[in-house]
Amino acid sequence: MNLSLDFSFYNWDLISNFVLKGLYFSLMLTLVATIGGVLFGTVLALMRLSGKKWLDLPATIYVNGMRSIPLVMVILWFFLLVPAIIGRP
Repeated sequence: MNLSLDFSFYNWDLISNFVLKGLYFSLMLTLVATIGGVLFGTVLALMRLSGKKWLDLPATIYVNGMRSIPLVMVILWFFLLVPAIIGRP
């Protein structure tokens, strides 16, 4: 019984056109999301710690609102609503 696998379909064009581009996109998306999350979170934290009611109230509503929504629901909303908003299926 010969259990050798056939990897002849792998070539450099396949890897460079799809795998490496996907890896690059994933890394850039992670970097942008991390930087954006840190900046936005810092702004929200400063708003809540400011002691001014007109800054504290919107930040509190946003934070408590986001904490009460399950992440799966947010992903579903983006999956269904973003294509409808931008007009592309």
